[in-house]
Amino acid sequence: MSFPISLPFLSDREAIKDTIYRCVLSVDTADVELFDSGLLPNATLNFNNSELSGKQTIRTVFFEKVCKLDCTHHVSNVRINLLGNTASVTASVLSQHYRQGEGNISNTPSLFDGTLNFFEVVKDDTDGLWKVKSWDVKIIWSEGDPTILS
Repeated sequence: MSFPISLPFLSDREAIKDTIYRCVLSVDTADVELFDSGLLPNATLNFNNSELSGKQTIRTVFFEKVCKLDCTHHVSNVRINLLGNTASVTASVLSQHYRQGEGNISNTPSLFDGTLNFFEVVKDDTDGLWKVKSWDVKIIWSEGDPTILS
């Protein structure tokens, strides 16, 4: 299933939230086009003090690994500090992960975690979309089998 990249009639604040939603929805649905629409080419992802630089590297190391899992990511508590064509965003994310094809199997190993996410986003002049410049993920707690992500 493919999702629209650009949604009409969004205010800047809604469009900034949509940037975050595009990124997490793309992982849950393995939609690479949607994922790419949410990041600048030189974006960085810092996941618990392990930094990835560049959209292609983030796609290869992070997206292609997690999107193969049966997973859902739920974003809440979004706060936006909008400063012209840039913004700082914080959000809480609850994530549930199962090995591919095992999400609907009762009592199968899983990994459930809660994270705080810190984003720097900018409005891209080429297509008018807000995109992630930097994304820092701090795991606050986790429960379950950490090997799900290996």
